[in-house]
Amino acid sequence: MRGFRSFSFFLVFVLIIFATTSSQAQTSNLKSPFISLHSGIFITSLENFSKTYDSKTGLVIGLGLGLPFSTRTYLYGKATYFSKTGVPVIGTYDLVDGQWILTSEKREGKAEYKQWLFNGGLLVKIFIDPEWTLGINGGITYSTVKEEQKNNDGTVGISVSDLSAFGLFIGAQVEKNFGNSPFSVFFEPQYNYMATGFPFINSQFGGFNFNAGIRFYFKERKLE
Repeated sequence: MRGFRSFSFFLVFVLIIFATTSSQAQTSNLKSPFISLHSGIFITSLENFSKTYDSKTGLVIGLGLGLPFSTRTYLYGKATYFSKTGVPVIGTYDLVDGQWILTSEKREGKAEYKQWLFNGGLLVKIFIDPEWTLGINGGITYSTVKEEQKNNDGTVGISVSDLSAFGLFIGAQVEKNFGNSPFSVFFEPQYNYMATGFPFINSQFGGFNFNAGIRFYFKERKLE
């Protein structure tokens, strides 16, 4: 539920931005806010994740927005949802010489993992020509995680609810424009780093995020 509430706040933020900047955007020369939809894959940095979920890679979906400071610089936001299902690994331990030793493992039951990634920061565009635009982005990441693993008898082995972490992200983008059309398509690799050594920050829940999507601009914008 916390992830859903966070996503709801993100959507409200989108609406507020467009409601408060629509009149300003109309008078700004070649500056336009945008909203985007994306999909792709996320490769988590969680250790032993593939042991339960067969792979560290999973599909993601999400949306993004941009509010222009200038023709090249945007206040940038992005929300991405990552989920996977798998089979828990159950270990059997024996006490040997006063120590518990793993003697066997088996897979049974059902595991579900859900994660929201919220990125907020700056996007700087590099205009190549009217058809192609490059970009560099970076800022702060906030993530919420929920996981539950159940045995075949229905008992819960692991339950993580509304775990949250903060970190940083950095990324790049390649954008394909279509003349005066308000639509463009883009490819965007990003790395989300949940750094250790700081309060309330955890390194486990970051990873690589590779997305492709479509972007809609609300008015004419600079292309070169």
